Amino acid sequence: ELRRMARATLKALDVVATTVTSIADLESEAAAFDAVLVGSPADEDPALAAQTLADMLPAGVRIVRLGRHGEAGRRRYDAWIPRPVRRSALEGALVVEEGDSPAQAAVTAQGSSSPDAQTDGARTTPALASRQADSMPRVLLVEDNPVNQRVALRMLERIGIQADLAKDGGEAIEAAAGNEYDCILMDVQMPGIDGLEATRRIRQDRGPTRRPRIVAMTATATTEDKQECLAAGMDGYISKPVRMEELKSEVMPSDAV
Repeated sequence: ELRRMARATLKALDVVATTVTSIADLESEAAAFDAVLVGSPADEDPALAAQTLADMLPAGVRIVRLGRHGEAGRRRYDAWIPRPVRRSALEGALVVEEGDSPAQAAVTAQGSSSPDAQTDGARTTPALASRQADSMPRVLLVEDNPVNQRVALRMLERIGIQADLAKDGGEAIEAAAGNEYDCILMDVQMPGIDGLEATRRIRQDRGPTRRPRIVAMTATATTEDKQECLAAGMDGYISKPVRMEELKSEVMPSDAV
């Protein structure tokens, strides 16, 4: 019930939510999230759970406890929200700066969680260090959806890549003509010039000797869709929601993955 309420509230806030059944299940995908919402099983030590998450998650990921009344360990979290979860309380707990909210969150465990969120301030651990710029691929992200833009850009940042952004196919063609990209992450379904047509034009404009890797990003994943992407000149295919390891394997040099 708590999980359902939390997901419904996140959806109303246009936040992409992923449900996992335990904290341990987060480890392989920890870098993909901007925030983690933690339930409160009766047999769990809240302070220990907070420490486990802090050790596991990259710097800057907010940890929000959907807690029980009277439980200890609240100050170990960036925010504590009692049940029932209210939209205003959850939004207040997740927003760090005015106008800024997470694009992707994980909801973990069961548990039960008064209207107001109680916050104790965000952790101020240093940002994850980037690799040397000359060893990283130059990436162009082509995506028209603002939420998906933030998710993908944040994931790329966490592997050390500061990507350029094009908001539609026309911008992608222009950016590719004026820059030397190693990889272009191309949304397929966009208004106006879609990803398939943009790929065809980029291939035509740049010729065979100046060929960036172009990887499709789309929610559809049929064999026919993949064949259509390859026929347009794309080199790879990533299904949405994007997984960190899959993204990394597509954009990073093989010796850096």
